[in-house]
Amino acid sequence: MQTITKYVRFQTATTTAYGVLEDDIIREISGDLLGARQPAAAKHKLRDVKLLYPITPPKIFAVGLNYKSHLGERPAPATPEIFYKPVTCLQNPGDPIVIPPDSKNTHYEGELVLIIGKRASRVSVEDASAAIFGVTCGNDVSERDWQKKDLQWWRAKGADTFAPLGPAIVTGLDYSKLSRSNSPPTCYSPRPTSSATSAPT
Repeated sequence: MQTITKYVRFQTATTTAYGVLEDDIIREISGDLLGARQPAAAKHKLRDVKLLYPITPPKIFAVGLNYKSHLGERPAPATPEIFYKPVTCLQNPGDPIVIPPDSKNTHYEGELVLIIGKRASRVSVEDASAAIFGVTCGNDVSERDWQKKDLQWWRAKGADTFAPLGPAIVTGLDYSKLSRSNSPPTCYSPRPTSSATSAPT
């Protein structure tokens, strides 16, 4: 059985670092989170740090039409519909989602986020899990009116703070045994919306 580990990125008064979260203590690590890493000497109490989104990725891929409530009577697509979210829309866990002044129809979408830990291309279904470093939770905030009106989803999905992420990347899980939640995401504070989080396809 694999050991379950929770990795966080955090900020103190003097530094920003990665660490392993164990109960209410963060054990700082040095090196490359996705490569060679080792324990550092420093330890921090969770209450004394600010948690940041747990990784700074070069790109963010997202899957569209993966909610039954969005499909309606339409069948699920035979192949995943992939789109980009810009890294500039990432937001720290617990920090506010800033709704643009002209937004009238902003929704949350609770998501399971995969952290790809190695360079991969044209990977088979059988080998795909080997490229996953861990998982975290995210919120794919979406402005529905802009989605319908704009040619691209650059602002509907990519406005500043429209991608809260974290707080921890969890490794060592058996992905085949993950279950879905019937509750909306509670680690962020969006304006109340009407999108469900319990029925991804």
